[in-house]
Amino acid sequence: MSSAYELESFTDSLLLSVAGWIVIFKLKLRHFSAAYFRNDLQGIRAIAITSVMLFHFYPYIFPNGHVGVDQFFVLSGFLMTAMCEREKHFGIKQMTWFYYRRVKRIVPSYLLAILLSLICSKLLLPDYLLPPNLTSARAALKFTTNIEATDSIKEYNVMLTRAADLFTHTWSIAVEMQFYVLFPCIFLAFRRLPDWIAIIWVVVLGSISLLCHIKLTPPEAFSYVHARMLLIYVLGIFIHLLSKNSVNAGDGTPKKCTNTIFYGLCLAGVIGTNLLVFISVEGLIHRTIAVSLTAGLILLNSRQNVNFLTSKYIVYIGHISYSLYLVHWPIYIVFKQNFVETAMGMSRSIHV
Repeated sequence: MSSAYELESFTDSLLLSVAGWIVIFKLKLRHFSAAYFRNDLQGIRAIAITSVMLFHFYPYIFPNGHVGVDQFFVLSGFLMTAMCEREKHFGIKQMTWFYYRRVKRIVPSYLLAILLSLICSKLLLPDYLLPPNLTSARAALKFTTNIEATDSIKEYNVMLTRAADLFTHTWSIAVEMQFYVLFPCIFLAFRRLPDWIAIIWVVVLGSISLLCHIKLTPPEAFSYVHARMLLIYVLGIFIHLLSKNSVNAGDGTPKKCTNTIFYGLCLAGVIGTNLLVFISVEGLIHRTIAVSLTAGLILLNSRQNVNFLTSKYIVYIGHISYSLYLVHWPIYIVFKQNFVETAMGMSRSIHV
């Protein structure tokens, strides 16, 4: 009874939150800068979300698909820097707009996904899963899933195997929101510096993050923003600085034929490292290879318009990648708990 009452109160609060966000984002706010958009980046998102979903659904067949999350982070670092660089000035007004756009893109759908997941937990999952999912939902609402242990074992792969926590996957969104708090400070620091000093600044930040990643134990090294994600986000910022200098170089850019060859190799490498079947590659080495190849795709494709990644179907998957990320895991849990677990239980009873 207490769990039912708790769920009802929690759901009412969420409904009010969702309604509030919808009202807020219906307001007309003046957009002072055109959006930064490249179809090929949506193609990279499509590869990343496909890899993550295959890893979650078939972890033993696609054990390396988790690097898709790292590719999302690289893209975020690159795009955030590119969008902010387009502004002549980056003061309080621009910073406010930056946070508004980030919250608008992430929060409404995120709150709605949490609400619908809790309703599914009450209606479609065993009763014993409701209390832990309420606890996980609170962590998700605070964007602290990556910090708060929602499972006593505190092992991500174990939680994936159990498929009982509807909000396991929200750790990456929590990390993203935490990085948004840090990003304007990082950006303002190197915005006022010459490019070569800015690159040194970014390399120093990345080195500190890498050191934290190496020194911390696996759970913290995997999910803490300063230990892993800051390094990957900083790589995205670094890619933008290189891309900007490449465009400014003009005649110094590679010839189109050479560019196309290297681009094709990077694309094949990204798909291969993400979707390598049955063979699990050591984490840090694999992530380094995957994000480096992703960096190559971003840099080499800056002057190309037609390729596999800009196919309308691939771009469409990239467009809906965030929605797919939000819903795929709860849907999988509902399916597994209601069909797979039930079938296994029936099989055991028959054998007995």
